[in-house]
Amino acid sequence: ERGIEIAMMYSNVKAILVNIMAGITRCDDVARGILSARDDGDIKVPLVIRMVGTNEEEGQELLTRARCIKKNPIWF
Repeated sequence: ERGIEIAMMYSNVKAILVNIMAGITRCDDVARGILSARDDGDIKVPLVIRMVGTNEEEGQELLTRARCIKKNPIWF
């Protein structure tokens, strides 16, 4: 969530790429942070999200259920 807040401080940001290869950090925690930033209104640009690792299916499910995915997702 904080990373998105920092990125949004810059007016020239056109999109945010989130690339998580989870080992210690869990994908479901990252998904919750993304959703929290969205709910707070912090996200004003498109997001590209790639999550692989610990709890990746849970993280993907959270984003899908919250309708955070606008187009057909490619989970890899």
